[in-house]
Order: sequence, then structure tokens, then C-alpha cells
Amino acid sequence: WALASEEQMKQVVIDRISFMWAPGPQGYILWLKEKDGAREHAVLIDVRTVMSVVSGLQRFTTSGRGGTHRGQKPVDFVAETIETMGGKPVRVEIRAKQYAYDTRVVVKVRGKEERIRFSIEEALAFAARHKVPLLMAESVFSAFKAIQELFNSNYTSRIWPFADLTPPTKNI
Repeated sequence: WALASEEQMKQVVIDRISFMWAPGPQGYILWLKEKDGAREHAVLIDVRTVMSVVSGLQRFTTSGRGGTHRGQKPVDFVAETIETMGGKPVRVEIRAKQYAYDTRVVVKVRGKEERIRFSIEEALAFAARHKVPLLMAESVFSAFKAIQELFNSNYTSRIWPFADLTPPTKNI
């Protein structure tokens, strides 16, 4: 896995989560924004990821329903395993790879950085719940431009940080 230099990666933050009402696929959109810039990137996520991300950002825990017998989410088990091995989560890296995301959680174990492959949804939840920085490759901002325009449509309602589930007034 080729590493990009630090200049090729930009720190992003989770800016907001929206719901897309129509046309086409409906679902949740998580918006990443450059920490020190204006560019944004949208990722389509499922409701479980929404709950995991929001619970991490709002610093509350969810019930065990839908999780495990201990009430933990899979990303929590990974973090627990990393800590048991004497490691510490460092950051999440997001890259584009042939029309898909190539996402890794970087951990430091015994002084050495290791990269663990995660899905984009798991990596975003991990970053939110375990307070690690998100770094995104420059290429990701341009790799998914067409879908970004659809996500920027008038068919979305913000659900985090403000709860607004009112459907858009535009005729669908």
C-alpha cells in the first residue's frame, strides 16, 4: 500500500449528516470538510453508521441492541484489541482506489505504525468514537465529483448537528 506524503493528505472533519429524500437512492450522507479549507466531500452511509458516528460525536453510548452482547460496536472491539496489544489508534487515512474508497486505520504498536483496512463506514465511525484525526488524499476530492453534485442537491435535510427531518419543499 503506497503511502502518500503528508502534503498529499488533508485533514478533514465530520461537518454534518444529511438525509437525501429523492430523486434516486435515498439515504444518509456524511459530509467531510477540510479542517483548514472550504472543500467538502460527501459519503453515503447507512443508519447504523449514523448512530455510531453521532454517538461518538455527541459523547453518548447506545444500548446493546444492534451491537453485541456487551453493547459494543465492532469498531469498539477493534479499539479494545488494539489497546490489549499495547497499541494506540493514531489516525484514519482515506484514499481513492478505482471508484472506491481505500480506507485504513493507522495504529501504533510497539513504536511501529500499522495500517488496518476498514470500510469507509467503519473508519468514519471509528474516528468519531475514538477521537482520531481523519486524513483524506487530495485525489478523493476529485475522484467522486459527479456524485458530489447529486448530494449537494436541494433534496437533502440536515439531521446532525441539527435535527431537521422536514422533507424539502421542492416538488419531488
